[in-house]
Amino acid sequence: MSSDHNSVKLKIYDQEFRVACPDDAENRLTDAAQMVGDMMQKAKKAGVFGVERIAMMAALNIANELLDEQSKKIDSQSVDRMLAQIDDRLS
Repeated sequence: MSSDHNSVKLKIYDQEFRVACPDDAENRLTDAAQMVGDMMQKAKKAGVFGVERIAMMAALNIANELLDEQSKKIDSQSVDRMLAQIDDRLS
């Protein structure tokens, strides 16, 4: 392992993992692990059984949130382009 990487211990859904990551990514990785754990707890509370199924539901929920955010960004960019075109026409 190079000197610009750390070994980070993460706890997700009562399981510990050691993961190598760049020094500057440790906080983000820890936040991501927290998010995954939270989503897994949410899936369990919703009645999903089995660690694999709980992990799959958590992954699907996180991916869905990511796609929603990407869609909002694309919509925002479309509005920005339309406003720029209107501005060009008015100039």
